[in-house]
Amino acid sequence: MSGRKPPSDSRARRILERLAGSAEFLNESLSDAEELADGLQQIEQLFLLHGGERKPEASPDALFSWGHLQALERVGEGSFGEVFRAYDEILDRDVALKLLKADQDRPFQAQLFLHEARQLAMVRHPNVLAVHGAAIHDGRPGLWSDLIEGRTLPADGSLAASLSETDWLDLIESLVRGLAAVHEAGLIHGDVKPSNIMRDASGTWVLMDFGASLDRKPGREGPAMVSGTPLYMAPELVKGESASPASDAYSLGATLYRAATGRPPLEATDWDALRALHQDGASIDPRPLKRALPTALARLIGAMLARDPAERPTESELLAAIEAIRSAPHRRFRRLAIGAITSVLLLGLVFTSVGFYRANEARLEAEREQRNTAAVSDFLRRVLATPDSTGRARDVTVEDMLDHAAEAVDVRLQGQPLAQAAVHRALAESYNVIGLHERALEQTRFGLERLAGSDAETRLLGQVLELEAIAALEGLDQHQESLDRATAFIAEHRRSLQEDHWHLQMARKYQITNLLAMTRYDEAGTILEAHFEDIPAPETASNNLGFEILHARGNLRRELGDYDGAIEAARTSLDWLDRHPQARPANRASALVNLSLALKFSGQPQAALEALDELLTLQGRLYGEGSEAQLSTLVNYSAIQYDMGDHAAALATQERARAMIEASPQLVPEQYALTLEMNRANLLNAAGRVDEGEALIRELLVRAADLLGPEHLNVLILEYNLAELLNQLGRYDEALALSGSTTERMISTLGEGHPFRWLSESNHAQSLAGLGQSAESLALHDRAETVLSDMLGPMHGFTLTARRQALESRQRIDPSTVSQDEIIALIEDYAAQSGPRHPDTEKARALLRVD
Repeated sequence: MSGRKPPSDSRARRILERLAGSAEFLNESLSDAEELADGLQQIEQLFLLHGGERKPEASPDALFSWGHLQALERVGEGSFGEVFRAYDEILDRDVALKLLKADQDRPFQAQLFLHEARQLAMVRHPNVLAVHGAAIHDGRPGLWSDLIEGRTLPADGSLAASLSETDWLDLIESLVRGLAAVHEAGLIHGDVKPSNIMRDASGTWVLMDFGASLDRKPGREGPAMVSGTPLYMAPELVKGESASPASDAYSLGATLYRAATGRPPLEATDWDALRALHQDGASIDPRPLKRALPTALARLIGAMLARDPAERPTESELLAAIEAIRSAPHRRFRRLAIGAITSVLLLGLVFTSVGFYRANEARLEAEREQRNTAAVSDFLRRVLATPDSTGRARDVTVEDMLDHAAEAVDVRLQGQPLAQAAVHRALAESYNVIGLHERALEQTRFGLERLAGSDAETRLLGQVLELEAIAALEGLDQHQESLDRATAFIAEHRRSLQEDHWHLQMARKYQITNLLAMTRYDEAGTILEAHFEDIPAPETASNNLGFEILHARGNLRRELGDYDGAIEAARTSLDWLDRHPQARPANRASALVNLSLALKFSGQPQAALEALDELLTLQGRLYGEGSEAQLSTLVNYSAIQYDMGDHAAALATQERARAMIEASPQLVPEQYALTLEMNRANLLNAAGRVDEGEALIRELLVRAADLLGPEHLNVLILEYNLAELLNQLGRYDEALALSGSTTERMISTLGEGHPFRWLSESNHAQSLAGLGQSAESLALHDRAETVLSDMLGPMHGFTLTARRQALESRQRIDPSTVSQDEIIALIEDYAAQSGPRHPDTEKARALLRVD
């Protein structure tokens, strides 16, 4: 099979066959078949990108199928694996498929390969191989990218005469910039050598074949015999040390040395000989390089070959040196016409049509964050070429593209209601993914209207449309209506579908997530236990339902105060994603959010910050700096810094978040701004600015109740904070009334045993002590501290808070009952658990200063 398109009418039918399972409802005569097929393909590509499922098709020319790819011809083989020319039915063209060889001796190899290949797929640079994706199918891990013809970097020294000095500088700069892009993604190439550098038809130099860098199996003949090519490896790698950007710089220098001189920097016939040369400190002969190249170029390449990694120039230093050479007087080399062997190699282009979408799945999911990025606008201008009134192509976004398709569906498929419904279904799912839930709901309504009166053959399409409607309602925070429709869906279809059918599972998943949003935790837990005790194996799962269930399980555990269970669920979900062939980076971000929150509430603030650091980096790569997602993370980051007592850092983080809000207020939900201000109020109180802090809390209580409802957890936490502040200010009557009301609503909303309930009880006990009700106060303090200690452990932050508040009440009632040893022990426990500067540690120290 070639990359050529089939006839347009056939292509349109094939697309509808894949989307809806049948194309019989498409009219036989298509006067505009070419345009219709192109339009349907765009819609299909967006639909598949956003996680849609479709019916696969087979090719009689295929050697075998691997996921959505059909291998057509083997074009290469090595120790790493096999390379095939394959047909990609999503891109509708030929690609290169690289399959890792099966090896029973390396059980973790496939997962490491998939993880790093997916990281590599996020690197978009004109000088780096573009990987479109990685997965496991039929037990074989693999990656796929574009398949083109090109020329490898000659290793015979011929470039010294054939390239001018300017061309050499272009070559070096291209490779340095390519490596910089790889390193910025947190990866190491690990196998830079002439055969892994290619020049395409346009003259662009491209780093390629990261296969060896993904293969970490130690070899019997040395640690890098299968994770790099020895003659181009840095000395530290030969000695068994870890790879780094500096080791890639050495390999680049060695590659350029070979290209210029026709020989490697150090020559050895086997591993032992090479290792001996490096251990003995053998020096590289600079004379061949100086004879082949101008002095400045020879010096630049020689610097990359420094024995000490710290002495090798960084990418920025190399680029500065290249610019300095360019700006200096220079002579040009004489050009010699030479030929090169043309071979089929892997290469990625930065902006191919659908390849851009497929390789940047997470970036498209983030369009609700940043809808006018230059790259997407440039790409979509080429795809849609939509003219404005001036006749010039206007900036367009994924939203524009979907809107354009939505407007054209009924016109282009006039008189074909079932075909229209199939396209409306794809558009609905795409709108839901980018957060435009009202438009998604509209598309489901259009689709269901087109199916009205249809026969049973279309029932599955109708079910999927209804599920998209349920998802859209949940996205619009219409949780009761979404829940009602999910429940009705199950009741209607449970007899016609098997119990484990994906449609029923998704409906139950929506029941769970809506119930959690409405704080109906017991009902959500019942559904989880009844229907999702077993999670699908990630390696063979056809969708991400397993992650969704683990994610919901973690949310439930956290809301119920089972923080150890929430941590376990979050880490299990991360592991599930690592092993799922079609895992999305956005799902990993959600799992990191769950993990960080569970760690925070479990009293592990430093571990929570580490999870948030990873999350911020991932969100910056997915959505760009300043996105709504990053803002949410910064809010949590600041709260944890506050808990750790680092008020200056917490305030700096808050200011960074507030600057984001001011820069893009239209992208920021009010809830994020509200949470940020809640943290600011706590900081004001900790800094002694209690009048400002109290006023801000009261203002936020009104805003939060209006926005979230009076029973929302954030409203209850604000009331707790205000009651605690009132106790500290000696306004016990007000504190008693507020803490009593808050505790009752916590019991009603969160349950009898929730930790927040018992923190509020401890607050209430302080108010009682301040009003002279000593016996009742001490009894309640004792019960709250005992329950929290039994539930969370004696060193948990909540338990320590209850213990401190009990000591404060005892001091207020009778100071002689509180020993200095008790106070010192509390201070030490606080310092060990939360840090010596934590606000609660300071409150414990204040007990020593009470007369």
